Amino acid sequence: VKQVALPDGSMATVSPGSVLRYPKTFATDERKGYLDKGEAFFEVAKNPEKPFRVASGKLQTTALGTSFTVQYDPIMQREKVNLYTGKVSVESVKDNADVSAVVLTPGKAYEYLAGKVILSDFSVDSGNPVARGLAFEDVPFDEAMYRISSWYGITITFDPKSTEKHGINGDFNNKDIESIFFILSNAYNLQFTKTDSLTYKIERK
Repeated sequence: VKQVALPDGSMATVSPGSVLRYPKTFATDERKGYLDKGEAFFEVAKNPEKPFRVASGKLQTTALGTSFTVQYDPIMQREKVNLYTGKVSVESVKDNADVSAVVLTPGKAYEYLAGKVILSDFSVDSGNPVARGLAFEDVPFDEAMYRISSWYGITITFDPKSTEKHGINGDFNNKDIESIFFILSNAYNLQFTKTDSLTYKIERK
């Protein structure tokens, strides 16, 4: 995990395996960075005259002064924005796209998965999730799998409908990936199959 000080004084906490791009100096009319993959938690310095934007795949998240996470998996075509404080607008990077802009309030999440928009709620009490690493407290199954796959530089495929009722609890920091899969397979009656060197498939036992 890396703490990155951005040119305007904003802070980004970036998870392992992530790619975050930003200029040495922001433009005069906006502050814009790019999350090419992975996950980052942003704590934005207030500047009402200069919006702060993060582009990730097909989405763009705009904030004035707030804290939020952006997740982007280019392989699974999954993007997600979780808002912790303040207010953000999530919209398409392209002006002519069919993704309508949505304004989030704290505790709201916006997920874009293979062309489908999913809005949900989450608890903001836990604070910066990237700094906590892989310590989960009733985290949705798909969210936990995404974060594990991002941290270890692998791809995990599964049917979201078969695991949507699971909430993951536990501290998986400083564990190798095989140990994590062993714990999860026994706790949730799942089978993890390695399909190639960087891809795992999850199925119900």
